[in-house]
Amino acid sequence: IDAESFASQEKMRHMNAVCFLRPTNKNFLKLSQELKNPKYNEYHLFFTNVVPHVRLDPLASCDEYELVKQVQEFFADVYAVNHHLFSLNLPSTVRLTEDHHCWSPYEESVFERIIEGLLATCLTLRMLPAIRYTGACELTRQLAHRLESRIHEEQSLFEGIVKSQQKGESTPVLLLFDRRNDPVTPLLQQWTYQAMVHELLGMTNNMVDLKKVSKDINRELETIVMSPLQDQFFNDNLFSNFGDLGQNIRKYVEKYQNDTKNTA
Repeated sequence: IDAESFASQEKMRHMNAVCFLRPTNKNFLKLSQELKNPKYNEYHLFFTNVVPHVRLDPLASCDEYELVKQVQEFFADVYAVNHHLFSLNLPSTVRLTEDHHCWSPYEESVFERIIEGLLATCLTLRMLPAIRYTGACELTRQLAHRLESRIHEEQSLFEGIVKSQQKGESTPVLLLFDRRNDPVTPLLQQWTYQAMVHELLGMTNNMVDLKKVSKDINRELETIVMSPLQDQFFNDNLFSNFGDLGQNIRKYVEKYQNDTKNTA
């Protein structure tokens, strides 16, 4: 639905539509326009985060043909990088460190995006965390109190999580740090596989665009997906240093050569 070609597609009434989207103003607007002039036989709507009830009523009024068959919430409002790392794909957030009264609507939207991302993460991991933050930082204090407020607003979604934690599970802790407390680490150049690919070639959502490296590259190799879920070698060597990585590449190539000889 975010694609520019979505609005210009032909009607395909023989097909059903599955929409997986973030509950943003832009997406609700596009979805409302689509339901007023539907192209598909049925619509199954899956949102990546909590959908306010005030959003659903206008959407229902646009569904004049009653084509929406289900609306569900799947808390996946982040971009998973590794098994233990996710990103919100936000641009620079440095303006958030300014006084709150100086924030523009854009900074407000970035702040809320961080809150919604953390809320979705808590629901995905099924945890009701104890929130701790840097006391000397006003921004982390605001984030902590706003997130706590959102958790309270969506208390019904956390009821099952609370019951499971009361049965003896330890309470998880969410730590909110101020990046300015450690400005050196981002400036260091890491000598591990994933870090080097990101530093030297550039990696976005686990995809490497090789067109930036060479204009004469094979079309099939223009974009490479490097995901731990799909690439076992990448998963095994994510954090391998440069020396170990070189040896593992050699072993991998030798194994491939032996396998191809045996099948030839």
